[in-house]
Amino acid sequence: MRDKMGDGIRAAGDGITTEGYDIATVGNDVIAEGNDITAAGDGITMTGNDITAAGNYITVAGIDIAAKGYGITAGVDSIVCGS
Repeated sequence: MRDKMGDGIRAAGDGITTEGYDIATVGNDVIAEGNDITAAGDGITMTGNDITAAGNYITVAGIDIAAKGYGITAGVDSIVCGS
């Protein structure tokens, strides 16, 4: 498994997709911006401060989905959470 850890992690663009098991993004100021942002899998975890997902049609689907931290923001037209 490849890990992305640190401060200021940024994924920006259209059609961002992360699929698999035990997907983890850990750090401060974690940002995903764009349209059709998708995280699909089991054990999806986002841990840190100021976690932001901004765009249209953000989808998080799977089992054991967790967003933990302070200042978690999701500001979009359509948010879908479920499995």
